[in-house]
Amino acid sequence: MPPHTRSQRRRQAARPQARPDVSVETPSYTGTTSTLEAPAMPAARPARTARRVLSRPAPEPVDYTADYTAARRDLRWIAIWTVLLFVAMVALKFSGIV
Repeated sequence: MPPHTRSQRRRQAARPQARPDVSVETPSYTGTTSTLEAPAMPAARPARTARRVLSRPAPEPVDYTADYTAARRDLRWIAIWTVLLFVAMVALKFSGIV
């Protein structure tokens, strides 16, 4: 079944493919004893040294000071109007007008 994600396809493409021309030689037998030799192992793949290079510099940090100042001012006005309306509602309740 083929790999589904891009990273799986990339990893599979990076794997070394089995070479059909490589063969494991069988040891020659003489008499009743045999020699035990390790089969020839393919050379280890060298580690990757090339890293992904960023194509653009990191963006500069954004200064939100003006936004915070505007939000603080708006919240201050909301608090002032909330207190004024709450005092007006309490005053109207106790005055008996409403």
